[in-house]
Amino acid sequence: MEHKYLRAYVIATLLLLSACTKTVYQTDPATQTQVNDKSTTSNSVIQDDPIADTKVPVNASLTNSVTTSTAVTATANTAEVNAAIAEAASNTSAPTYIPAVIGEPGEIVDCNSLLPCRWVDTDEDFTLTVGSVDNTGTLRRLSIQYTVNASHDSEIILGNGSTALAPGGAGFNLIQQSLGAGNGIVPLAVLAGEHTVGSATYDREAISDTLAGWTLTIIDNGLPRTVGFVNLPIGTSNSVAVDCADVLPCQWVSSRDDVTITLLAIGGYATSGRLNVNFNIVTIGAKDIVLDTGATAVSASGAQFDGRTHGLGIEQGFAKVYASTASGVMLPGNVSFFRTPLPPISLKSLDLVIYENIPIPRWNPQFINLPTQ
Repeated sequence: MEHKYLRAYVIATLLLLSACTKTVYQTDPATQTQVNDKSTTSNSVIQDDPIADTKVPVNASLTNSVTTSTAVTATANTAEVNAAIAEAASNTSAPTYIPAVIGEPGEIVDCNSLLPCRWVDTDEDFTLTVGSVDNTGTLRRLSIQYTVNASHDSEIILGNGSTALAPGGAGFNLIQQSLGAGNGIVPLAVLAGEHTVGSATYDREAISDTLAGWTLTIIDNGLPRTVGFVNLPIGTSNSVAVDCADVLPCQWVSSRDDVTITLLAIGGYATSGRLNVNFNIVTIGAKDIVLDTGATAVSASGAQFDGRTHGLGIEQGFAKVYASTASGVMLPGNVSFFRTPLPPISLKSLDLVIYENIPIPRWNPQFINLPTQ
């Protein structure tokens, strides 16, 4: 019953946004033009996304269902954006990203298909920033990663209310959650200004490019805070496939030019009877890296290869593997795929599930037109 009420709450919010809110845009100082000129409605401040080079288009059918008015250039809430920039610059313990959207205090946030997206409580001393919404793992389940921050010392715990809705109102069932190093059930002590990472994983894959709504309840020093978002983008907005033109080595570079992944060799059938991929990673600045399950390769004939094991540095495993980089120092990585009857002559595509271990849109580098050895 509670789930139905939460679902109705989010859907009603979508309708309410079209009737009584407006969009606020921040002008890009480099071009003196609006960052986004779509006719959308929102009560959020939007600024140029420092994580992705391009914007993710808003789902057209969803946009049409919740928007009615023309956007206007805004001055309201610019202070919140500037404060977030200052916070990221001055707080060395903070994840290195700046929110693209900051909501009005106490209001559900229209993310307008931009991440990171920040909800602010009415008293403005508690925030939750969604950094990544993606289908993860071998089973491609919907997963949301976020960061919690409070300006006061607190004990936080996850409440019972968490609902994710696809366009049209179909709900996802929560199957796993985390908060800091725990599961969100045991109270977690946090210091003022400390950033705590959390996640919510649901029962199936999201097949749309937008999550219509998401709510979460966090109890902060005994006070329930219900967080709400609409129009969250799903997927990796900053990943562009690299055409290797049947030549190795082949390099993928992140949109911020701070990560380079170089494919070195693709082969392995002669020695192990299974496809293997070897690569290295070089970062600007130290980063914590995750290599996850879900790597796939497709041969020129259309046969699919699924990742079995993988490694970063000296760490090998079947599940997530973690490693840290030093600036400018190569970190080796590999993926070994399940055996198939015949080796591929060449690969049409290769997708690696690798990303920085903070809540920002994932890299997930993609390569096309690859030789095998």
